[in-house]
Amino acid sequence: MDTAQTATNIKDLCKQKGVSISALLSECNIRKSLIYDMEKRNCVPSAEILKKIANYFDVSVDYLLGKTEKKEKPTAVINDELWEKICNDPKKREIVELILTAEPDDLDKIEKIILAVTEE
Repeated sequence: MDTAQTATNIKDLCKQKGVSISALLSECNIRKSLIYDMEKRNCVPSAEILKKIANYFDVSVDYLLGKTEKKEKPTAVINDELWEKICNDPKKREIVELILTAEPDDLDKIEKIILAVTEE
């Protein structure tokens, strides 16, 4: 992971959104030295920290890491009829919502959820 490039990507997103780095870190409850540590000490932020920042800017973690040019999070579409059937079962709804809001990095988590559902 190129931590300096990731820090640059985060700073660029701050500029685009018109928010200070300090405000971003404060709102995400992240230590104030994060960007400095990434740039100067090559410290790798945890997946949880990257996810918080990605969610704050509504981008994918892959975008923060410089692995994709696309800023958008992946989305899925469920037609109204199917969604209505899912909503009638709280457990299924919870599982589907977890899958739909998962980051691309969560493929293992999604696989476990699907296996758990299909084994019932």
